[in-house]
Amino acid sequence: MTSICCIILALGGTARSFHLEPSTRTSSLPSRSNTIASGRFSLLGRDNVKVPKRASSSLYGKTDDDWDLKSLLSLEKENASTEQRLGETNFGLAQLTSLTQPAQQILDGATSGWALSYANLSPDTEKSVPGVGFLATNMAYALAGLVLTLQGDLWFGLLTDVTAIASFNYHYNQLQVQGEMGAPVVRLALLVDYAFAALSILTASVYLFSSPSFPLEGLEYGAVSLVCLGLCWVYEEGRTYMILHGLWHLFSAYAGYLIGAAHLGL
Repeated sequence: MTSICCIILALGGTARSFHLEPSTRTSSLPSRSNTIASGRFSLLGRDNVKVPKRASSSLYGKTDDDWDLKSLLSLEKENASTEQRLGETNFGLAQLTSLTQPAQQILDGATSGWALSYANLSPDTEKSVPGVGFLATNMAYALAGLVLTLQGDLWFGLLTDVTAIASFNYHYNQLQVQGEMGAPVVRLALLVDYAFAALSILTASVYLFSSPSFPLEGLEYGAVSLVCLGLCWVYEEGRTYMILHGLWHLFSAYAGYLIGAAHLGL
Protein backbone atom coordinates (compact mmCIF):
# COMPACT_ATOMS: atom_id res chain seq x y z
CA MET A 1 0.00 0.00 0.00
CA THR A 2 2.82 2.24 0.90
CA SER A 3 4.48 1.56 -2.46
CA ILE A 4 1.27 2.43 -4.34
CA CYS A 5 1.05 5.81 -2.58
CA CYS A 6 4.66 6.53 -3.46
CA ILE A 7 3.99 5.82 -7.13
CA ILE A 8 0.95 8.16 -7.15
CA LEU A 9 2.94 10.97 -5.53
CA ALA A 10 5.76 10.54 -8.07
CA LEU A 11 3.33 10.75 -11.02
CA GLY A 12 1.74 13.89 -9.60
CA GLY A 13 5.09 15.67 -9.32
CA THR A 14 5.95 14.77 -12.88
CA ALA A 15 2.63 16.10 -14.18
CA ARG A 16 3.12 19.33 -12.21
CA SER A 17 6.51 19.88 -13.80
CA PHE A 18 4.93 19.73 -17.30
CA HIS A 19 2.00 22.12 -16.54
CA LEU A 20 1.87 25.18 -19.00
CA GLU A 21 1.08 28.55 -17.52
CA PRO A 22 -0.99 30.91 -19.70
CA SER A 23 1.17 33.54 -21.47
CA THR A 24 0.92 37.11 -20.34
CA ARG A 25 2.60 38.51 -23.53
CA THR A 26 0.52 40.36 -26.04
CA SER A 27 1.06 40.58 -29.77
CA SER A 28 2.99 43.58 -31.07
CA LEU A 29 0.77 43.69 -34.16
CA PRO A 30 -2.65 45.29 -33.87
CA SER A 31 -5.60 43.13 -34.65
CA ARG A 32 -7.72 43.76 -37.76
CA SER A 33 -10.62 44.89 -35.64
CA ASN A 34 -8.39 47.38 -33.80
CA THR A 35 -7.06 48.72 -37.11
CA ILE A 36 -10.54 49.24 -38.48
CA ALA A 37 -11.75 50.87 -35.30
CA SER A 38 -8.69 53.05 -34.80
CA GLY A 39 -8.08 54.63 -38.17
CA ARG A 40 -9.34 53.57 -41.56
CA PHE A 41 -13.02 54.03 -40.99
CA SER A 42 -13.01 55.92 -37.71
CA LEU A 43 -13.31 59.69 -37.90
CA LEU A 44 -11.21 60.01 -34.74
CA GLY A 45 -8.22 58.18 -36.21
CA ARG A 46 -8.52 59.18 -39.87
CA ASP A 47 -5.53 61.54 -39.80
CA ASN A 48 -3.23 58.70 -38.71
CA VAL A 49 -3.94 56.56 -41.74
CA LYS A 50 -2.32 57.27 -45.11
CA VAL A 51 -4.68 56.26 -47.86
CA PRO A 52 -2.91 56.15 -51.24
CA LYS A 53 -4.30 58.43 -53.99
CA ARG A 54 -6.01 56.70 -56.82
CA ALA A 55 -6.34 57.97 -60.36
CA SER A 56 -9.82 59.13 -61.22
CA SER A 57 -11.45 60.18 -64.44
CA SER A 58 -13.94 62.36 -62.63
CA LEU A 59 -13.58 66.09 -62.08
CA TYR A 60 -13.43 65.72 -58.30
CA GLY A 61 -10.59 63.22 -58.44
CA LYS A 62 -8.09 65.60 -60.06
CA THR A 63 -5.21 67.00 -58.06
CA ASP A 64 -3.41 70.30 -58.63
CA ASP A 65 -0.54 68.43 -60.26
CA ASP A 66 -2.99 66.84 -62.71
CA TRP A 67 -4.38 70.24 -63.72
CA ASP A 68 -0.91 71.80 -64.02
CA LEU A 69 0.18 69.03 -66.34
CA LYS A 70 -2.96 69.33 -68.45
CA SER A 71 -2.55 73.12 -68.71
CA LEU A 72 1.08 72.68 -69.70
CA LEU A 73 0.24 70.15 -72.39
CA SER A 74 -2.61 72.32 -73.69
CA LEU A 75 -0.37 75.40 -73.85
CA GLU A 76 2.37 73.45 -75.59
CA LYS A 77 -0.11 72.15 -78.15
CA GLU A 78 -1.50 75.64 -78.73
CA ASN A 79 1.99 77.07 -79.21
CA ALA A 80 2.85 74.35 -81.70
CA SER A 81 -0.34 75.07 -83.63
CA THR A 82 0.39 78.80 -83.66
CA GLU A 83 3.94 78.21 -84.87
CA GLN A 84 2.61 76.00 -87.65
CA ARG A 85 0.13 78.65 -88.77
CA LEU A 86 2.80 81.33 -88.67
CA GLY A 87 5.10 79.10 -90.66
CA GLU A 88 2.43 78.54 -93.30
CA THR A 89 1.65 82.27 -93.42
CA ASN A 90 5.32 83.19 -93.76
CA PHE A 91 5.75 80.59 -96.49
CA GLY A 92 2.76 81.98 -98.41
CA LEU A 93 4.01 85.53 -97.97
CA ALA A 94 7.45 84.52 -99.20
CA GLN A 95 5.95 82.88 -102.29
CA LEU A 96 3.78 85.90 -103.16
CA THR A 97 6.66 88.28 -102.55
CA SER A 98 8.83 86.20 -104.84
CA LEU A 99 6.17 86.21 -107.58
CA THR A 100 5.69 89.97 -107.40
CA GLN A 101 9.37 90.79 -106.96
CA PRO A 102 9.85 91.90 -110.60
CA ALA A 103 6.96 94.38 -110.34
CA GLN A 104 8.24 95.69 -107.01
CA GLN A 105 11.72 96.17 -108.44
CA ILE A 106 10.34 98.08 -111.44
CA LEU A 107 8.36 100.43 -109.19
CA ASP A 108 11.30 100.89 -106.82
CA GLY A 109 13.64 101.66 -109.69
CA ALA A 110 11.25 104.06 -111.44
CA THR A 111 10.39 106.03 -108.29
CA SER A 112 13.57 105.55 -106.21
CA GLY A 113 11.61 103.47 -103.71
CA TRP A 114 8.84 106.05 -103.20
CA ALA A 115 5.96 104.11 -104.82
CA LEU A 116 6.00 101.26 -102.29
CA SER A 117 6.79 103.40 -99.27
CA TYR A 118 4.00 104.07 -96.78
CA ALA A 119 3.09 106.38 -93.92
CA ASN A 120 4.14 105.73 -90.34
CA LEU A 121 0.88 105.58 -88.38
CA SER A 122 2.33 104.84 -84.94
CA PRO A 123 1.45 105.06 -82.11
CA ASP A 124 -1.96 104.06 -83.49
CA THR A 125 -2.60 100.41 -84.31
CA GLU A 126 -5.33 98.37 -85.95
CA LYS A 127 -6.99 98.15 -82.51
CA SER A 128 -6.85 101.80 -81.43
CA VAL A 129 -9.95 103.99 -81.85
CA PRO A 130 -8.40 106.23 -84.57
CA GLY A 131 -7.05 103.14 -86.32
CA VAL A 132 -10.42 101.39 -86.32
CA GLY A 133 -12.12 104.57 -87.53
CA PHE A 134 -9.64 104.87 -90.38
CA LEU A 135 -10.17 101.26 -91.42
CA ALA A 136 -13.95 101.78 -91.31
CA THR A 137 -13.75 104.35 -94.12
CA ASN A 138 -13.16 101.45 -96.51
CA MET A 139 -16.79 100.49 -95.93
CA ALA A 140 -17.70 103.32 -98.31
CA TYR A 141 -16.22 101.31 -101.20
CA ALA A 142 -18.01 98.17 -100.07
CA LEU A 143 -21.36 99.98 -99.87
CA ALA A 144 -20.94 101.69 -103.25
CA GLY A 145 -19.99 98.39 -104.88
CA LEU A 146 -22.93 96.57 -103.31
CA VAL A 147 -25.45 99.17 -104.51
CA LEU A 148 -24.02 99.18 -108.05
CA THR A 149 -24.15 95.38 -108.13
CA LEU A 150 -27.79 95.36 -107.02
CA GLN A 151 -28.60 97.99 -109.64
CA GLY A 152 -27.21 95.78 -112.40
CA ASP A 153 -23.55 96.75 -112.91
CA LEU A 154 -21.87 93.51 -111.88
CA TRP A 155 -18.43 94.39 -113.24
CA PHE A 156 -17.92 97.78 -111.63
CA GLY A 157 -19.86 96.82 -108.51
CA LEU A 158 -17.85 93.69 -107.77
CA LEU A 159 -14.60 95.43 -108.73
CA THR A 160 -15.33 98.19 -106.21
CA ASP A 161 -16.02 95.58 -103.52
CA VAL A 162 -12.72 93.81 -104.22
CA THR A 163 -10.98 97.19 -104.13
CA ALA A 164 -12.47 97.74 -100.67
CA ILE A 165 -10.97 94.46 -99.47
CA ALA A 166 -7.55 95.27 -100.96
CA SER A 167 -7.55 98.75 -99.41
CA PHE A 168 -8.61 97.42 -96.02
CA ASN A 169 -5.90 94.75 -96.11
CA TYR A 170 -3.20 97.29 -96.96
CA HIS A 171 -4.12 99.76 -94.24
CA TYR A 172 -4.66 97.00 -91.67
CA ASN A 173 -1.11 95.76 -92.21
CA GLN A 174 0.16 99.33 -92.30
CA LEU A 175 -1.27 99.91 -88.83
CA GLN A 176 -0.20 96.51 -87.52
CA VAL A 177 3.53 96.95 -88.18
CA GLN A 178 3.51 100.07 -85.95
CA GLY A 179 5.98 102.17 -87.88
CA GLU A 180 8.25 99.43 -89.21
CA MET A 181 9.25 100.65 -92.64
CA GLY A 182 9.86 98.38 -95.62
CA ALA A 183 7.91 95.45 -94.17
CA PRO A 184 7.37 92.86 -96.95
CA VAL A 185 3.75 92.21 -95.96
CA VAL A 186 2.87 95.92 -96.25
CA ARG A 187 4.72 96.38 -99.55
CA LEU A 188 2.91 93.39 -101.01
CA ALA A 189 -0.48 94.62 -99.76
CA LEU A 190 0.22 98.10 -101.18
CA LEU A 191 1.09 96.62 -104.57
CA VAL A 192 -2.20 94.68 -104.65
CA ASP A 193 -4.07 97.82 -103.57
CA TYR A 194 -2.45 99.76 -106.43
CA ALA A 195 -3.54 97.12 -108.93
CA PHE A 196 -7.24 97.13 -108.00
CA ALA A 197 -7.37 100.90 -107.46
CA ALA A 198 -5.87 101.49 -110.92
CA LEU A 199 -8.36 99.10 -112.52
CA SER A 200 -11.26 100.84 -110.73
CA ILE A 201 -10.07 104.31 -111.80
CA LEU A 202 -9.64 103.09 -115.38
CA THR A 203 -13.19 101.69 -115.41
CA ALA A 204 -14.60 104.91 -113.93
CA SER A 205 -12.75 106.96 -116.56
CA VAL A 206 -14.24 104.88 -119.38
CA TYR A 207 -17.71 105.20 -117.83
CA LEU A 208 -17.25 108.94 -117.39
CA PHE A 209 -17.02 109.59 -121.12
CA SER A 210 -19.38 106.86 -122.32
CA SER A 211 -22.40 107.50 -120.11
CA PRO A 212 -25.75 108.62 -121.57
CA SER A 213 -25.48 111.79 -119.50
CA PHE A 214 -22.22 113.33 -118.31
CA PRO A 215 -21.94 112.81 -114.52
CA LEU A 216 -20.63 116.26 -113.60
CA GLU A 217 -21.25 115.73 -109.89
CA GLY A 218 -19.26 112.52 -109.98
CA LEU A 219 -16.39 114.36 -111.64
CA GLU A 220 -16.47 117.06 -108.95
CA TYR A 221 -16.34 114.57 -106.09
CA GLY A 222 -13.59 112.73 -107.93
CA ALA A 223 -11.53 115.93 -108.10
CA VAL A 224 -12.01 116.59 -104.38
CA SER A 225 -10.92 113.03 -103.59
CA LEU A 226 -7.74 113.48 -105.66
CA VAL A 227 -6.89 116.66 -103.73
CA CYS A 228 -7.20 114.70 -100.45
CA LEU A 229 -5.00 111.95 -101.87
CA GLY A 230 -2.36 114.48 -102.93
CA LEU A 231 -2.31 116.02 -99.45
CA CYS A 232 -1.68 112.54 -98.00
CA TRP A 233 1.72 112.58 -99.67
CA VAL A 234 2.48 115.96 -98.10
CA TYR A 235 1.33 115.01 -94.60
CA GLU A 236 2.50 111.43 -94.73
CA GLU A 237 2.45 110.65 -91.03
CA GLY A 238 0.14 109.88 -88.13
CA ARG A 239 -3.45 110.96 -87.68
CA THR A 240 -3.33 113.82 -90.17
CA TYR A 241 -2.59 111.25 -92.84
CA MET A 242 -5.41 109.02 -91.61
CA ILE A 243 -7.93 111.88 -91.78
CA LEU A 244 -6.90 112.94 -95.29
CA HIS A 245 -6.67 109.40 -96.60
CA GLY A 246 -10.00 108.53 -95.00
CA LEU A 247 -11.56 111.47 -96.88
CA TRP A 248 -10.01 110.13 -100.08
CA HIS A 249 -11.81 106.85 -99.44
CA LEU A 250 -15.17 108.54 -98.79
CA PHE A 251 -15.12 111.02 -101.68
CA SER A 252 -13.70 108.59 -104.25
CA ALA A 253 -16.25 105.92 -103.29
CA TYR A 254 -19.12 108.37 -103.74
CA ALA A 255 -17.66 109.65 -107.02
CA GLY A 256 -17.35 106.09 -108.27
CA TYR A 257 -20.97 105.37 -107.39
CA LEU A 258 -22.23 108.52 -109.15
CA ILE A 259 -20.24 107.67 -112.29
CA GLY A 260 -21.45 104.06 -112.22
CA ALA A 261 -25.08 105.11 -111.72
CA ALA A 262 -24.82 107.56 -114.63
CA HIS A 263 -23.45 104.79 -116.82
CA LEU A 264 -26.54 102.72 -115.97
CA GLY A 265 -28.73 105.67 -116.99
CA LEU A 266 -30.02 106.24 -113.48
